[in-house]
Amino acid sequence: LEFMKTMILILSVLVLFELKFSLSSKIYAVCLLCRSLFKEGTYKIRLVISFILLNSGVVMANNTAISSGAWETGTNWSSGVAPLASDVVIVPAGFTMNVNLSGDLCGSLTIAATGAVILNSGSSINIGGNFNNAGSFTANAGSTLTFNGALTSIISGGGTYAIAGTIVLNMGSAAAAL
Repeated sequence: LEFMKTMILILSVLVLFELKFSLSSKIYAVCLLCRSLFKEGTYKIRLVISFILLNSGVVMANNTAISSGAWETGTNWSSGVAPLASDVVIVPAGFTMNVNLSGDLCGSLTIAATGAVILNSGSSINIGGNFNNAGSFTANAGSTLTFNGALTSIISGGGTYAIAGTIVLNMGSAAAAL
C-alpha cells in the first residue's frame, strides 16, 4: 500500500509539472497530497523527495513564447510565468523576446528561424544548458549572457549573433567547454 501511495505521489508530481500553474501552486498541491496520503511521521520524507523531483532536470518543462515582448512578463509565455531555471525555453518563428532585467534565466534556450532574443543594456540571462539559435540573438553593450551549467553547454544553430555585451562561462568544472 505504501508503494502504491508513493507511485501516486510521483506520478502526481510529474503531471503537476506539466500543468500551466505557477511553481508555488504546484508546491502547495504536492504538500496537500503528501499530507493526505501518508502518516505524520513519513510524509515529510516524501515531501522532500517531491521537491527534489520538482527541481530536477528530469522534469524540465517547456515554456514557449506566445507573444513578443518582455522576457519577464508571464503572460508572454505558455506556462503563464517568466521562464524558470529548469525551463526549456522556446522562442518560435516571428517572436521577439526582450530581456530587460538582470537575473533572467532558463534551463536551455532555442530560438527558431525568424525568432529573436535581445538582451538590453543592464540586463542578464543565465542559461543552465544548451543554446540553439536558428534566428537572431543580440547582446547589447552592458548586457551579460552567462552559461551556468554543471556540464558542457552546446551552442548550435546557424542563426545570427550580435554580441557587444559580456559572455561568462561558469560551467562548474574546469574541464567544461562550449
